[in-house]
Amino acid sequence: MRKRFLAVVLGIIALVCSGCFGGHVELSIDESGAVHSKNTMVGVEFMREELEKQKQELLKDHPNAIVTPAHDGNMSGFSIQMDYEDMDSFAADGMKFYATRPGFGKGIQKKSRWFFDAYALDLYEEGNADLSKDKEAAAMAQALLSQIRFDFTLNLPYEADSHNAETVSNNGRTLSWNIASTITRGESRKIQATFKLWNKLHIALTVGIAVLLLVVAVIFAIQAASAEGGEKQTKMGFAVGLGVALLVLALGSAYLLLAPVKFTDGDIISGTWQPEEKPKTTQSASQTIAPALKPTQQSTQQNRQNNAPAAPSADAQGKPIQVLQAFHRNITNKNYREAYNCLSGNYQSAVSYEGWAPGFRTTVSSTVSDVKIESQTDSQAVLTYILKAVDNPGGTQYFRGTAVLVRTPNGWKIDEITNKTM
Repeated sequence: MRKRFLAVVLGIIALVCSGCFGGHVELSIDESGAVHSKNTMVGVEFMREELEKQKQELLKDHPNAIVTPAHDGNMSGFSIQMDYEDMDSFAADGMKFYATRPGFGKGIQKKSRWFFDAYALDLYEEGNADLSKDKEAAAMAQALLSQIRFDFTLNLPYEADSHNAETVSNNGRTLSWNIASTITRGESRKIQATFKLWNKLHIALTVGIAVLLLVVAVIFAIQAASAEGGEKQTKMGFAVGLGVALLVLALGSAYLLLAPVKFTDGDIISGTWQPEEKPKTTQSASQTIAPALKPTQQSTQQNRQNNAPAAPSADAQGKPIQVLQAFHRNITNKNYREAYNCLSGNYQSAVSYEGWAPGFRTTVSSTVSDVKIESQTDSQAVLTYILKAVDNPGGTQYFRGTAVLVRTPNGWKIDEITNKTM
């Protein structure tokens, strides 16, 4: 009876809210490598307050963003554009949508060659798992949210090398994915694309060297034809040597251009984000919202493997506060293995060292202050602190953090970390 009543209510709301919300994420990349990220959100009148909250949340992390009004039929809202000088600074910004999710998506990867920089987007948009499991709830949500439009568009300066986009236009340079199903049906989506940004300076330099070698080789060959004796042999030798150099340059260039690009975990340039699935946490809902920056990995109880905990470092066997400080000190000193050893077995089973360490590649320093013990038992301690994270590129950011530590046979270990932008 209760579900039947809820279905009727949702049906009425669906009629009232038809076409009540729309969103669009657009990532545009210029030939120069400059990146323009634009987020648009629109809704009907009664959603104005919520849209304003979303706008202020984006502006808090990006105060220099360009904000413009947006309209779509009877809906209105805003567009926020953020500009970056290159893909590296964009990836280091730490936006959740583009972050690495160990076991699900690698985020943004980059591999540099002489003629181009190759990039791979391997993004994971997680759906509502509860919605996908409950068929009746999913049906009701589908009726309520069927008019929601939410998509992601990637605009490239050149045709993409590969992709799984649903819509392709502009000669393969504009790719679009409809990700509304993550909201309406609880389906998780993968967004994948690979592309190149060509280095025109290196291309021009290589062509220039090739032309110079060819011209000089021809000059020596012409001179050799009219020369005699030793001079003839010398000039012909120079001509042949330059010809060989030109051939080597051509073959080397062909290899660099045609050899397939294979991306590895070592090519990841985006930050790391972990799903918020720790059911045993004692934190409030507001504390479990973690931005996708390097120091925000959270442990999960999914995908556990039979991994034995890493050997403890000397620092990791101290008291909870000392362990937390040692963790961030080791990150600052780039002792990533020592920092990883400060994590619990549960945390390490959720993310491998190889998937975790690259997230700190751009970190200059990670420092905690105002550390307080909020609660502590014989087996668990909850600490709060202020985190100062300095990245290059990225600059300085401050977070209000919470860490849950558990006592193990090897001493206190960090079992969960949550950092919220201040």
